[in-house]
Amino acid sequence: MKTALLFPGLDSLFLASKLKRWLEVPVGVSPRNRAAKNSLLGWALMEEVVTHDGGMRNNQMTNYIMPTAADIPPIRVFFEEHPYPFGPGGAKGIGELPMDGPAPAILNAIEDATGICLREIPATPEVLMEAMTKKAGALD
Repeated sequence: MKTALLFPGLDSLFLASKLKRWLEVPVGVSPRNRAAKNSLLGWALMEEVVTHDGGMRNNQMTNYIMPTAADIPPIRVFFEEHPYPFGPGGAKGIGELPMDGPAPAILNAIEDATGICLREIPATPEVLMEAMTKKAGALD
């Protein structure tokens, strides 16, 4: 957490996925997992959807902030196989696995670093500033 900037930064990201059975080579699954985690990092830290009268107000590339290559930390992916008794050949889909962990893990890391428990994403610098100001006011 870069507290001077109020921007949560990630030095690295370790992904561990429990999959049921390899049906394709790991080379094909790992890049998809990395790409999904990149999207989730954006959702957790930057990508805020602003709506008004049922429409999205920030629907342009100029005002919908998404992570760039410079924002993504090095990612290491690990898989452990646990056959699924009800799937064909012990398999089960892996497409949803990358979607579960990053946002809660990042919010937990922010809480660990700052003592602030956020309940919504994205954890933008503005959200962190507001939460830190409220916490400071509560301590006075």
